[in-house]
Amino acid sequence: MNWLNYHHLYYFYVIAQEGSVTKATKKLRLAQSTLSTQLKQFEDVIGHELFERKGKSIFLTDMGRQVLEYAHEIFSLGQELKDSLSDRNKLGIVKVQIGIIDSIPKSISESLLDFIFSLENVAVRLEEGSEESLIEKLEEHEIDLLISDRKPEMKKNRRLIYKELHEMEYFFGAHRNLNFETWEQAVSKGNFVFRLPYDPGLDIYEAAVSEGKATFRVLAELHDAEIHQRLIKSGKAVGAISDLAFKEVSGLVKLSKKPAFKEVLWMISARRKLQNPIAQKVWNNFHMSDKML
Repeated sequence: MNWLNYHHLYYFYVIAQEGSVTKATKKLRLAQSTLSTQLKQFEDVIGHELFERKGKSIFLTDMGRQVLEYAHEIFSLGQELKDSLSDRNKLGIVKVQIGIIDSIPKSISESLLDFIFSLENVAVRLEEGSEESLIEKLEEHEIDLLISDRKPEMKKNRRLIYKELHEMEYFFGAHRNLNFETWEQAVSKGNFVFRLPYDPGLDIYEAAVSEGKATFRVLAELHDAEIHQRLIKSGKAVGAISDLAFKEVSGLVKLSKKPAFKEVLWMISARRKLQNPIAQKVWNNFHMSDKML
């Protein structure tokens, strides 16, 4: 039996990730001729070509895609082992790394931190950011858990698990300085802001436009959730924000008694052989209620 050369497997893995031998040489700090030779030796052992060349570009063959799936599992597990060993320092304190999508209200972050602080011998790193960047860090084991307002897309090779954490109500709101007390007043006289990539409030606004009820404009559509909320809270625009925002900021007026729409908060993790013990406790025992908010 020919033993698998894991150096060769790793070289193949990097080439596949980088999309070219040239880029892989820079990451691996190897000469291009050396890397090409190593790849050829690996293909000889496998007994199949792993890449096909079209012009100056290379593409994975069917066998190459199969080998890449195994390589991803193998090297992800190795990184997982390394991470698990570094989670606990010499004092026995366990470090847990949490990601939170930047559009989520700060009171939720505070509730989560309060729960983690109640556990013994723990240190936490809390990171805010976009869904895309934090999902990537979760898959690379750079964070242990993610709190998101969107259910993750389960693409091939994704080893994510998720569960519902809390259902949030969203209301159209405006600062009292704008003198709007109802949705009808706001939609006929107010400037609106919406979130990107998708804001259910925009559908409601566009329905009002089609019915001839909305006569003012969309002031902005924003990827930055913090700016979106600031524009509403400061009285510069009207928009849909969570019920929590009305508790956090004085001067905001709900423009209807019933919520415009609801969104679910999700807790997301990645499948791992060795789970961070604090992350496991958060996953199993952290539950949100209106009293916490």
